Amino acid sequence: ILGYLFNWGLFGVLNVQIYLYYLAFPNDRLLPKAVVYFVYILEAVQTILLTRDAFRVFGYGFGSTASLDEMAWIWFSVPIMSGIIGTTVQLFFAWRIYILSGRKWYIPAGVSLVSIVGCGAAIWVGVYAKILNHFIVITFTSILINYVKVWLGSTALVDTIITSCMVYILTSSRTGFKSTNSLLTKFVRLAVETAFVCSAVAIIELAMFVAFRNDSFYMCPARMLSKLYSNSLL
Repeated sequence: ILGYLFNWGLFGVLNVQIYLYYLAFPNDRLLPKAVVYFVYILEAVQTILLTRDAFRVFGYGFGSTASLDEMAWIWFSVPIMSGIIGTTVQLFFAWRIYILSGRKWYIPAGVSLVSIVGCGAAIWVGVYAKILNHFIVITFTSILINYVKVWLGSTALVDTIITSCMVYILTSSRTGFKSTNSLLTKFVRLAVETAFVCSAVAIIELAMFVAFRNDSFYMCPARMLSKLYSNSLL
């Protein structure tokens, strides 16, 4: 149940951030606006689907072990939607690195490639989970476990690369003005903190999935991962 609570809480934070973005950047360029609102719509859909599953398990299915083991819409709302949202945010940051680095394409291209591979693995995990349809079967299916490793491993790797690049670019932009340097320091700290949280949650989810196969502990970080990406975007 903690996963649902964290998801709802982070969606509330995202709503506030979307409202502030709407007020602060009414004339923002089309691409950032499109990314922000596209991600927000996906997050709203995911929250609705997860809320439906929460009522199914803890409401009219309370006490039923079958409802706990049933996949329902989780195959779509967690791996597939998290993969799409995470990759969208990562591609946006890759584009920012491309612009800030003076249009050097090789690092953004590598980041984009690894991110898309991770998204493909996430979609495959979701489709295969739908076919299996039971958590107890999923956690003991070796091929699915390998694809989960690819998905979450690539996610953590991309976040690390993005953080390193942003820190390097921002620190290289320091000037002799104290106010400018202070602002850049804040940007560096923000970039490190947001990317670190996303990467850490992905690693924790993977570790729980591998280490606790008889339990569903991994579903707690899994249900909140995409919301962390969406909030880091803003």
